[in-house]
Amino acid sequence: MENLSVLEKLHNSFDDKLLDSIKIISNCADTFGIRAFIIGGVVRDLLLEKPIYDIDIVVEGNAINFCRYGEENNFFQICRISEEFGTVKIRLKNNLEIDIASTRIEKYPTSGCLPVIEKLGCTLEEDIKRRDFTVNTLALCLNSKNFGTLIDLTGGITDINKKELKILHDKSFIDDPTRIIRALRFKYKLNFNLEKHTQKLCDDYLKNFNNNPICYERIKQVTKLAFSLNSAKLFDEFVFKNIYKLVSTSIRKCSGTKIFEAISTFLPKDNLSNLWLIYLACLINTQDAQKLNLNTKEMQIIVALENLLTQNPNFQNNFEIYNFFKQSPIESIICYISLTNSTAAKCYLTKLKNIKTDLNAKALIQLGYTEGKLIGYTLEKLLEAKLNKKNFSKNDEIQLAKKILLDF
Repeated sequence: MENLSVLEKLHNSFDDKLLDSIKIISNCADTFGIRAFIIGGVVRDLLLEKPIYDIDIVVEGNAINFCRYGEENNFFQICRISEEFGTVKIRLKNNLEIDIASTRIEKYPTSGCLPVIEKLGCTLEEDIKRRDFTVNTLALCLNSKNFGTLIDLTGGITDINKKELKILHDKSFIDDPTRIIRALRFKYKLNFNLEKHTQKLCDDYLKNFNNNPICYERIKQVTKLAFSLNSAKLFDEFVFKNIYKLVSTSIRKCSGTKIFEAISTFLPKDNLSNLWLIYLACLINTQDAQKLNLNTKEMQIIVALENLLTQNPNFQNNFEIYNFFKQSPIESIICYISLTNSTAAKCYLTKLKNIKTDLNAKALIQLGYTEGKLIGYTLEKLLEAKLNKKNFSKNDEIQLAKKILLDF
């Protein structure tokens, strides 16, 4: 880290709107008499001087009572309250929305399950103990007396300087296996490595993992964030370090480089929302996908890929290629290319996918057609000719359409 003060880094990383919002919350905390902090990955990124777009704030006590006081005294408005988790979403006068959380103690009743809140309104020190890696435990005081003071109770600053990810206790991965995938994501997002003992505990957990009960909804969330980095190396480590065991009992063989190249070549820049799913779909089958609680569109991508892989087409022409792929989502076809290196699939995406006839149903009616099945049949024949014949012009379409009409 550069030799800048925390306050200098704060002013360099936060825009004016965010800084104004923090000052308002700071004033509210002082008036209410509660300690408030920015905490977690935001502080880590602040020290690394990375761009920051939103923040997480925790108050040492009851966030709901604090936010009700803030609303009553015109500091901000409450948008939503979660009584169960002691969290509140507020909106400030500049329309910025920020989440305020109560400090809390959590426990894991069984390995891999969702944590249960034991206590709301604990000390900051107790709250920090529930977190994943030391680099994510740093807190920045917001109260005016100590504004900008950095609190490091776990050696997080040292680990940031060493570029290491270190868990807080030896049962961390047993309690929450999603931390293994989060560690992989942070490794490639931050260019950090796992601390030696942390890596051993991770390897030991995966070595002894035998389809243990885990929360697949959280597995999906962290896998989505990891694969959204679009990193071939991350994907390969996910496979070779056996992290895939958290999502699937068996996997297909696939190279992260091939997936990355297929995405870079064939996925439109305005269609990146399911980029992460391309990596996942290349690995798993529909049975494993169902455990991850994918939505309908996501499942369609998995199912369509399996349908493509179970067939063994012997294409005679472009029209057959077009018909084979036309119903499949583009993400499924990109997966298919990654797994099979299919020349036909590449041809479909680069040459055939967007080919359309010049004539439409209205044009056929003008040529003497009546509404009915013959129009659909003719449009199909026109498309077939357009796909299979070079330089098949609009006039060629008109002549073929007239011939079909005459034959009928």
